[in-house]
Amino acid sequence: MVRRHLSTMNYAKVVERSLNGDSDAIHMLCTLGKWTDGAGAQSHASIMWLLLHTMADSDFACAACCLGKSDRTHVLNDFEFEAGMETPAFKAYMRRWFPESYKVLKN
Repeated sequence: MVRRHLSTMNYAKVVERSLNGDSDAIHMLCTLGKWTDGAGAQSHASIMWLLLHTMADSDFACAACCLGKSDRTHVLNDFEFEAGMETPAFKAYMRRWFPESYKVLKN
């Protein structure tokens, strides 16, 4: 679904809708990361990190439950990249501040 809409998608509007809690937009952002590279991937990882910190942990976890395993892994990798932490520190951070989201994303 996302791949088909990449050429016509208004990324800024999808981000805005996501920040306002639109579950379809959140799902689109979560599945979009695998189609980005370079500077686009870095910007997308930053936006995903912001989205995680803007939403309630339980709300993000609920949205992430609908993702496939590869998308969940990609989102978690985006978060780790954006956090700029070594893996043990990142895991501890996620467990402390986003326990529900981390549980969903790592499974």
